[in-house]
Amino acid sequence: MDAFLSSGLPLHHIDSHHHVHGWKALKSVIIELATMYQVPIRYTESLRNESDLLLTEQIWTHFYDSGVNNNLFSHLKDLPDKHVEVMTHPGFVDDDLRQQSSYTLKREEELELLCSLQLPNWAEKL
Repeated sequence: MDAFLSSGLPLHHIDSHHHVHGWKALKSVIIELATMYQVPIRYTESLRNESDLLLTEQIWTHFYDSGVNNNLFSHLKDLPDKHVEVMTHPGFVDDDLRQQSSYTLKREEELELLCSLQLPNWAEKL
């Protein structure tokens, strides 16, 4: 955390790759860090009871692979929670990405779709 803060960038929330911050063995450390640095934590199932510390009330992970389609908001509209993070992986495919990931061409499809979607009047952008 101190190394990140020394970059001069503002710390907005606690997060991790592949949701490692949600591992039960790390729960007390993550809660302590969020409290110490006074920032929220990205939602994980293991922290769902820490609602006062979470950035959102849930994470929706279905916008991936075959779930990438323009019906995104119709899926979100009926969710019970008001603040929902949608996990996405948009990007441009290059040789480096091809060497590091099997999820490639769908990233460009996600990017195109996400840039073209219109926010419905019932949704709030945070």
